[in-house]
Amino acid sequence: NTNEHNFVSLSQETFFTLLNISSYLLIFNIAASFIKQITWIPNPLNSIIIALFEMTTGINELTNTGIHLHSKLIFITGILTFGGFSVIAQTQGMIHSTNLSIKKYMTDKAIASCIAMSVMYGFTLLFN
Repeated sequence: NTNEHNFVSLSQETFFTLLNISSYLLIFNIAASFIKQITWIPNPLNSIIIALFEMTTGINELTNTGIHLHSKLIFITGILTFGGFSVIAQTQGMIHSTNLSIKKYMTDKAIASCIAMSVMYGFTLLFN
């Protein structure tokens, strides 16, 4: 009986975790779609803003811009390392009942992103 209760509890927790992640993906994809429609923002900048909201969509948009490959690599490295606000919201949803700090998480992600972009910049200079 205890095992059955644990299974039901785990199933409910798993369902709500998937619902949480899926909801944030949907919300930030919709936001990215709206941002994509803003025509007065130049294309590479628009793609980077989209990536800040939802990285997969933003990276896809960035690959279709006319900027140099090395610049694309640097921006994509930063985007992948940071993860976007969708990932941050998903993380907040997972850690909300813990003593972990989302502000520290965001700060650390931003620092890691800057470091990763700097390293990629060095590689692009090295292999230019």
